[in-house]
Amino acid sequence: MEQGHYGEYSGNARHSRKMEMVHDRELIYDAKGQLHRADKKYKAGDKRAKQEMIHDRELIYDTKTQLHHADKDYKHDK
Repeated sequence: MEQGHYGEYSGNARHSRKMEMVHDRELIYDAKGQLHRADKKYKAGDKRAKQEMIHDRELIYDTKTQLHHADKDYKHDK
């Protein structure tokens, strides 16, 4: 049995993967918002915001990679 991000198994592996993809898209959306706010802070002179921006970019990259793999698995299940 496969588990998703939530640690719950829905009984339907295809549905679980779809829910993981939805969750990953939400993470990307949130990280892009955080990146935008950190960029504004950095431009206003807050030097610590640069580290936040680097972290947010890494989070977006990792999540997009994870989403790509989940999407490939989801399409392969058809």
